Amino acid sequence: AAIVRVFRDQGPREARNRSRFAFLVDDWGVARVRAAVEEACGRSLEPAGEDARGPNRTDHIGIYRQKDGRSFVGVVVPGGRVTAVQLAEVARLAETYGSGEVRFTTEQNLIIPNISDPGLRELTQEPLLKELPYNPPEILRGFVVCTGIDFCDLALIDTKARALPMTRALAARLADRKEPLRMHWSGCPAGCGNHQLADIGFEGTKVRVNNKVVEAVDVWVGGRSGPEPRPGQRIMENVPLSDLPEVLEYLARFFPKQRVARARTQ
Repeated sequence: AAIVRVFRDQGPREARNRSRFAFLVDDWGVARVRAAVEEACGRSLEPAGEDARGPNRTDHIGIYRQKDGRSFVGVVVPGGRVTAVQLAEVARLAETYGSGEVRFTTEQNLIIPNISDPGLRELTQEPLLKELPYNPPEILRGFVVCTGIDFCDLALIDTKARALPMTRALAARLADRKEPLRMHWSGCPAGCGNHQLADIGFEGTKVRVNNKVVEAVDVWVGGRSGPEPRPGQRIMENVPLSDLPEVLEYLARFFPKQRVARARTQ
């Protein structure tokens, strides 16, 4: 509640796309925000505990053994868009093969836990796991998209409708790719898709082409989270979405494996 009050009273209001707590932290710095929150709640805050993040990224996609001997299956929801029919089928699978429990991940995917070995093989043969795969291509595995124009007034582009077909086509062309690749889309500078923390990130914008306003993106590369986080760098601006498939394939083939890998050692 104290954090909400600080943001209510001090948060940026000059532009709707900057009306986010993250921009207040960026403007003030962590120390000043912490002091304001402590003043608002009337007490000192305990320091953060030990950072438990490991050096390697995990996404829970695939089949993994639990500590109790059972397994969980993590499936990809491409672009984070799932239908009511698919959700009903997920619930049926969870009740049939697991304990009726379904978990959601921070990367828009699903986990069905508590599956015994006899049911594991049958579960992997279910038709739904062709639509929401547990063994997706790497291009789809690290794919995150914000809500976009459909449900967000701040979005400048229709991220869901544009990103998913483009990424599926790229996954088909790079089907033999084995290296992890994280691609995140945000529909506006608010960055709800965390595009600055991806190997390749896209920030929605508008650009005028031949006297017509069209959807476009700024392209970011080299970002990462974890124990040693680093924001990505913007390398291209105002790329019309009609030109993006060619740019995207070039970046997916060459940039993350070479330049980003070298940057991470610096």
